Amino acid sequence: MSEHARVEYKETFDASAKANRFGLVKEVAAFANTGGGEILIGVTDSGTVVGVAGSVRKALDAAK
Repeated sequence: MSEHARVEYKETFDASAKANRFGLVKEVAAFANTGGGEILIGVTDSGTVVGVAGSVRKALDAAK
């Protein structure tokens, strides 16, 4: 599976970096304005699942 208009892959996500948080918010807003989509963290641009570190998982869980 590859990225397209409704699917965005992020190999990693550093929640402590303001630029990363802002970029993710921009992508969420873009999906919200265009009918939805999915952002898959822990997946390379080629679609390979690499997973996420425990610290990333904790940061994302805390954001729920």
